[in-house]
Amino acid sequence: MNDQPILIKSIDQIKKNSGLYQYAEDKVKQTIILQILQNCGWDIFSANEVQPEYPVNAGKDGRVDYCLMINNYPKYFIEAKRASEDLSNHEEQLIKYCIAYGVSLAILTNGHTWWFYLPLTEGKWEEKKFYSIDLGEQTSIDIADRFVQFLQKDNVSNEEALTAAKELYNSRKKNKIIRQTLPDALNRIISEPDEFFVELLSETVEKICGYKPNDRVILDFIKESNFLQPKNEIQRVRERHSPDRINPIKTREIHPQQQKKSLIWQIENVQRSMKYPSWEILVFTAEWLINNNKLTSNNCPIPAGKKRYLVNTSPSHRHRGYFSPKILSNGLFIETHYSVVYAEKFARHLLNYLGVDRDLLVISEK
Repeated sequence: MNDQPILIKSIDQIKKNSGLYQYAEDKVKQTIILQILQNCGWDIFSANEVQPEYPVNAGKDGRVDYCLMINNYPKYFIEAKRASEDLSNHEEQLIKYCIAYGVSLAILTNGHTWWFYLPLTEGKWEEKKFYSIDLGEQTSIDIADRFVQFLQKDNVSNEEALTAAKELYNSRKKNKIIRQTLPDALNRIISEPDEFFVELLSETVEKICGYKPNDRVILDFIKESNFLQPKNEIQRVRERHSPDRINPIKTREIHPQQQKKSLIWQIENVQRSMKYPSWEILVFTAEWLINNNKLTSNNCPIPAGKKRYLVNTSPSHRHRGYFSPKILSNGLFIETHYSVVYAEKFARHLLNYLGVDRDLLVISEK
């Protein structure tokens, strides 16, 4: 059943009404809500489908303006308010009614604004809204498409409306998490600039002005510049109560026989994604290879790109010295100026280069 053309025409007529934003609650119900419901395939004259004043709180005269029924089972609650009403004042009550009666979809509307909810999803009540329609801002075609998707009787009956609502809700939740994480990611890149980032910045400066800065100038600039994003309260609490580094297992502390079989990077009381000194995992892996007679001067230099070396007999790349060299127990030098992500990447690269399964490196929590 294609309801869009009828809905579009109906919505156009509603939007043209100059008194729309002064409607009382009864007028919102009669001239807008019932019209939309009818054009979405609901029999507004049958209490078996559209039940007005549905009781939701016995003994206290609690009622929802409309309950949409499928096979005599409540599937949808709709609460109406006058056109001038602030809908945010009524969200919590509607959500509570839905939760008490196991109703998975709900609408709160004042005629020109429609808020759609998934009341049974986890989280706070104010986080359960998954979509909103504004007759004054959106096109009639877009509005009609959403009404059909989330409110059409057939879609509610076969639960396609619920499925579409959940997909949209989860997509927005995912995007919200991504947006919240982006400042952390930017902070990590800036506060722990690895060799690739520094070199990219250096080459870009040279392209713009013709002069190539040395590495120290760039590192000082990053350190002194106010690029870091402000931390939210959750981040500050997490940092106050979590260690800001891990204690790697030193190779010499492991029995030689066990060491030949084990390459486990243990993290104490901290998730893998949190900050720890990135050089430690590289040194840890290199020392394991030394103890197992895999890493010697005969293997050097070990590349980390076209112009860079990860391990060498001297602390230098092809074109300049190491950014942050560490000396290993057998006298070799390893470049450690990498972010956490690249440190793990190059630790596995080192294993693979020396003929060891890269997946032998296991990162776990104590």
